Amino acid sequence: MRKKYEPFLSKFRITQQILLVFFVCTVIPMLLLGFWGTRRAGRLLSEQYESLANADNARVKSILFDITTSIYTVTVSLTTSYITSTRTMGRP
Repeated sequence: MRKKYEPFLSKFRITQQILLVFFVCTVIPMLLLGFWGTRRAGRLLSEQYESLANADNARVKSILFDITTSIYTVTVSLTTSYITSTRTMGRP
């Protein structure tokens, strides 16, 4: 394997060879790890926002249910009292 790369590397000066090895061994892996970390963080943020949206959805559903139940109860109470008051007064 060493003989495979010797003709290629022998074309460059020592400083260029060192820079090439540095680039291949450090910069490329760091870029790959940075890309992976960015993608992972984005995915985690999306999952967190989706979870928050679901929690807000449940909260709003609960509030709307409470309001409609309360309005229904008041409406039934008012209509019942209106019906009983009109019957006691002799109106049809």
